[in-house]
Amino acid sequence: MSKFKTHLGENAKVEIDGEEFELKPLTVEELPLYFMALKAFSNVKENATGQELLSSLDENGLKYVAKIIDIVLQKSYPDEPEEERKQFGLKYMAPLITKIIEMNAQQIGQKDKKLIEEIKAQQQVKVEQK
Repeated sequence: MSKFKTHLGENAKVEIDGEEFELKPLTVEELPLYFMALKAFSNVKENATGQELLSSLDENGLKYVAKIIDIVLQKSYPDEPEEERKQFGLKYMAPLITKIIEMNAQQIGQKDKKLIEEIKAQQQVKVEQK
């Protein structure tokens, strides 16, 4: 085992429709995109509904969030077809970005609990609407 291995972020598991997916953390090269994705949620008001959370993303914010999701899915499942990966990322954007934020915030030591809770609340609204 390398000297750095014990200090690196660990993979995180997310359950989607009863199936478990293992996501790999971002690397230092991807941190600028990660922070831009976090910033996309910065204007979310407290106790925002799911619709308000989604509508808070402007075009650029949505691009950053989608890009981070795609990077993580590509790293985690490199053999999956690109089109399926992108569709999966879009369909399950809320649970994926929630887990990505949790996983990487722990890795860089800046866990934003409020943001994570707002995204989780948005997920709950989506589930209740089904």
